[in-house]
Amino acid sequence: VNRVASGIESLGLRPGDAVGVYLPMAPEVAVAFLALARVGCIVLPMFSGFGAAAIATRLNDAEAVALIGADFCMRRGRRVDMRAAAIEAAREVPTLRHLVVVQHDAARAGPGAPETTRRDADGVHWKEVHWARLVEAGSPRHTAREVSAEHPLMIVYTSGTTGRPKGTVHTHCGLTAKTGEDF
Repeated sequence: VNRVASGIESLGLRPGDAVGVYLPMAPEVAVAFLALARVGCIVLPMFSGFGAAAIATRLNDAEAVALIGADFCMRRGRRVDMRAAAIEAAREVPTLRHLVVVQHDAARAGPGAPETTRRDADGVHWKEVHWARLVEAGSPRHTAREVSAEHPLMIVYTSGTTGRPKGTVHTHCGLTAKTGEDF
């Protein structure tokens, strides 16, 4: 968590920046969530089955500056190319600066994987960074940023099946208090 938080800060992300988390059920979900919380970023959890349009809608609504996604996941016995959906969505999000990719594909994983910068006709650009490099670049010691109890921690969106998805803001204190109450 400390290494990822430190790596996130090395990308220039700061408290209040919204970051999408588009990952399958994997350990990186918890690590990403806790690392983003340490930095003071606003977490935008996204269902791993979302298509590009659903991802772009939520990222645009929150004016996200980064997306943490995976190269692929398995759904109903089929391989789903999550990276392709993330790249397609990124083209529609002018505020996006970084796409962090967790690589589960052993053939493409590791610190030697290339990083790319994408540009479209309007000059919108974002840099792709691989999770392994982010972890490698990060420090094992990271001081959590101090934010107010009411600082936004996470925006959870409705499904959007009856119209445009609506985001519910959860704060650092509110989420923690509610979680404690539920336990």
